[in-house]
Amino acid sequence: MIAPVDPDRDHVPDLKSVDSLMDVLALSFLGIMSNVLDFRTYRYPERAADEPLTDDENELMKAYDLNAMNRMERTLCMYVRAMGWKIQEWVKRHYALENADGEPGNLDSFIMGRGYNAHMICAILQYKLQADLQKVKGAPGCTYERLKSQIDRVVIPNSILGREVEMRLRSKDHTLNMDQDVRGLKLNLYSAPVKPKNSLSTKELIAMGESVADDDYRAGVEGNFKLPRSPDFGIGFTWDLRFVLMFFSLFRARGRPSYLHEEA
Repeated sequence: MIAPVDPDRDHVPDLKSVDSLMDVLALSFLGIMSNVLDFRTYRYPERAADEPLTDDENELMKAYDLNAMNRMERTLCMYVRAMGWKIQEWVKRHYALENADGEPGNLDSFIMGRGYNAHMICAILQYKLQADLQKVKGAPGCTYERLKSQIDRVVIPNSILGREVEMRLRSKDHTLNMDQDVRGLKLNLYSAPVKPKNSLSTKELIAMGESVADDDYRAGVEGNFKLPRSPDFGIGFTWDLRFVLMFFSLFRARGRPSYLHEEA
């Protein structure tokens, strides 16, 4: 806890109201989406913003999340992302919502499920979609498809939050407003925060903040960012091994008898 006389106290949100909760959630969300909202994520290394990319360069960005961020900058994003998740978990452990009727609200759903995070992600995507349709220039290389792909690498599509985002995107409620209606809601402290006995180390936080994009990038580093292709067979084309493997995995799933998919 911060002492009342500490000069930094005025810069720390005081969680005594829903408005202060929204400030904390905004800060944590920016941390979670730090790489998604960084323009360097959508640029190729050492390339001018308006310089066109080759097909291979576009494929490297897609396959290995290769971009204009260096390894240290990516590591910092992982650390900040973990801190964002931890802040939200901390809030859920120590605070509770109360609606206008005095009944308890679901703070976990308010943040992770049907609430804040999903609302913000959808607002960002809808804003980018409208900007693309109106041909409003944004960060070089940042299209709606690439933005959505980056978000999917941070928020797993099949997770609770990911499914909520997909459901909202399929609905007709395409808001561009990042504000949320919190009228009547109250925030109550129900478990006094205490200093943890075993805080996570920096290394542990970095590992916690790793995303699918970071896994892809690591695979690229290990393979020296080489696209996995087979040799040219001398008949005018080269097979991409990833598509070959994808084809056979689909063939195996669809070609087996149905009883092989059933649980014993």
